[in-house]
Amino acid sequence: MKGWWGKILRVNLSSGTIKVHEYPQEDALNFIGGRGLAAKILWDEVRGVDPLSPDNKLIFACGPFNGLPTPSGGKMVVASKSPLTGGYGDGNLGTMASVHLRKAGYDALVVEGAAKKPVYIYIENDNVSILSAEGLWGKTTFDAEKILKETHGRDVGILSIGPGGENLVRYAVVISQEGRSGGRPGMGAVMGSKKLKAVVVRGTKEIPVADKEVLTKLSQEAYRAILDSPAYTFWRRQGTMAAVEWCNENSALPVRNFSDGIFEFSRSIDGYTMEGMKVGQRGCPYCNMICGNVVLDAEARESELDYENVALLGSNLGIGKLNEVAVLNRLADELGLDTISLGGVIGFVMEAKEK
Repeated sequence: MKGWWGKILRVNLSSGTIKVHEYPQEDALNFIGGRGLAAKILWDEVRGVDPLSPDNKLIFACGPFNGLPTPSGGKMVVASKSPLTGGYGDGNLGTMASVHLRKAGYDALVVEGAAKKPVYIYIENDNVSILSAEGLWGKTTFDAEKILKETHGRDVGILSIGPGGENLVRYAVVISQEGRSGGRPGMGAVMGSKKLKAVVVRGTKEIPVADKEVLTKLSQEAYRAILDSPAYTFWRRQGTMAAVEWCNENSALPVRNFSDGIFEFSRSIDGYTMEGMKVGQRGCPYCNMICGNVVLDAEARESELDYENVALLGSNLGIGKLNEVAVLNRLADELGLDTISLGGVIGFVMEAKEK
């Protein structure tokens, strides 16, 4: 197959077995992309199981463009049966783990079973190991990633969970690169139930494509079309944070547990205020629509902001100081909790206490 490897890496944490499974080209074409492949595997293999039991499966899946220098080519889907909904759950995150998994020779990683003690999976092309993570358990996602990079080098992709996933919070997420997150329906909790602290990947192979020159040409044209978009300059300035102003003007901003749509302090948490505080930007691999705006929070720590984080942890909680909102956002990323769900839960508790 061109564009796919046709291989799925399967790691069973209960038995310690590691296998490579080849899947048919028809599945790649009929269930295209990481989400399609993950949904196909779950539909075929996961029925009537407790989402937090060893019988559930956790899938990290990529599509044919992932790992290649194409717009948004650094994305990955993490999917499983959701402990939050009881149905299909997934999340999409931009991470070097996507690039490295594909360059290691796999289209997906399927984690089965559950370890008795904390572990992490290390993948380096054909060499795959299950290693102890007892020294990492209890640490934040930021600290865990830092330690793993000190151990394995900086040229790796890392996916990890924080205390949220370890303690099976049903909206715990998987974190990468200190702010890239995915898996709102509790993918971090599934990872925690398997005692899997992290996945570390290094890949050096060349991904097979049908025509490398044509792919390069089409990718360059797509990148150029994005750069030539009339809204591109403003997007680079504010990213999704521009939505704060629009939502407030259209009475659609979540305010005080969604009891209102207009926030009197919206200007203090919008994209223009963020621009004045910005100290850097972060983006997903191969993406030229960088949307991660980094500010210094009230504790003088870096925090990467997006609209959803600011709306749910800011106006939805009645907080009108962006540097304070940024602290909550950073803590959520460190703990491995979905910022949207966390803001909803805190907002509900605040209103319940008031009443």
